[in-house]
Amino acid sequence: MKNIDISIDMSQIYSQICEQIKPQIISELRDEINALTHSNKLNVAKPEKKRLDTKQAAKILGREPQTLAKWRSNGIGPEHHTIGRNVYYYMEDLLAYIKPRKP
Repeated sequence: MKNIDISIDMSQIYSQICEQIKPQIISELRDEINALTHSNKLNVAKPEKKRLDTKQAAKILGREPQTLAKWRSNGIGPEHHTIGRNVYYYMEDLLAYIKPRKP
């Protein structure tokens, strides 16, 4: 019986999976943002000027607030602003983050 070497590059598999599901996730996030802004649940007149806390931003992105905190500590995720101990996000930054990046 021959030994077969099966080398799996997990980062390559992860990248392929992400590329396959990214359009669906982006579409769902855009729909959620549109629903929130058009129903005035966020109480915004101009969404790009609205300052959101971590909990609100996490809801829009479909993530947990702890995920955003982890992203901040790792230097990834949407742009954020810190005032004292408070962390804020702007809607335009969230929209820019979920906007599909062209290859």
